[in-house]
Amino acid sequence: MTAQPVGPHDDLAVLLRAQIVAPVRFWDAVQRVAGATDLFCEAGPGRGLSALAAATGVPTAATDTYGPDGVARAETAAALWACAAVPDLTACYADCPGRPMDPWRERVFAGAPLRSPDLRA
Repeated sequence: MTAQPVGPHDDLAVLLRAQIVAPVRFWDAVQRVAGATDLFCEAGPGRGLSALAAATGVPTAATDTYGPDGVARAETAAALWACAAVPDLTACYADCPGRPMDPWRERVFAGAPLRSPDLRA
């Protein structure tokens, strides 16, 4: 509501009541923190706020809680993991079928290790 950080002297009850009728200053708040932010993550339904925050040039992700599939949840989990904000995704996928994966293991394709192309040639 104020686009300012909440401090120890702020009365949260007053701020929460006031925000019901006050204009949302989302863009002001996003601009204020964009320079010190690696990733904006929107929690909740939809992707509207992520789309607005993307104008800052900072990567965005949205959980799209009520979306028709788990793609948004997977994208958000991957983005948070890549930024080292979430070191373990086990809790996110405990109820999903799948198999363990070690992203740091050597890649093997059709019985042979996958080699990067030599781009110096």
